[in-house]
Amino acid sequence: GYKTIGKPAGIWDRLLTEYCLGKRKSVVWAIGELEEDGSGNKDLDDVVTMLYVKQLNRKEILDALKAGRCYVTFKIGKRIPLMLEEFTVTNESGEKKVTMGEEVSLSGDPLIKIRISHEQPIAKDFTVNLIRNNEIIKEFNGRSQLYIEYKDAGLSEGKRYYYRLDVISSDGNQLVSNPIFFKKMHSASGEGGSIVSQDKTK
Repeated sequence: GYKTIGKPAGIWDRLLTEYCLGKRKSVVWAIGELEEDGSGNKDLDDVVTMLYVKQLNRKEILDALKAGRCYVTFKIGKRIPLMLEEFTVTNESGEKKVTMGEEVSLSGDPLIKIRISHEQPIAKDFTVNLIRNNEIIKEFNGRSQLYIEYKDAGLSEGKRYYYRLDVISSDGNQLVSNPIFFKKMHSASGEGGSIVSQDKTK
């Protein structure tokens, strides 16, 4: 479960870091699950995997799951769940932009854009942990909804990084994103960049 495997700086982050270091050939994606043993009052929509698809059909759904284009939102009982409206890594000009499950190579510093809200308007505080390569690098706090633009400076050239989100609401609800991968190119490469779609599942 997430409390053991997926918590910040836990097993999942270690595996993602190993992938960035070239020690693993495949990426481990997060999907939602609900353990129903009949001992508690659980609803099937308490944990939902939100997929990024162009059309709602079998092929698009399976492709999104395979490529990690999804996030997981968890709510307690009848509480209003969190929503991830945007999570991208881009450059200053916005010409190159990727989302969860994708990788981008840029010569400049990455600009991370995050937009968090609730499924319905509600005044609840929440904390957004931005995780990069096995550590929380920044914590943001919002209420009801939040828009963030964060420039991550000082990264090493030629090294692969990943970013993911761990969001916790004051009412106990939670949201977990899949990672976005970034590689800083050498300055001599110019201001351009390249985008790679991830499909590294076994």
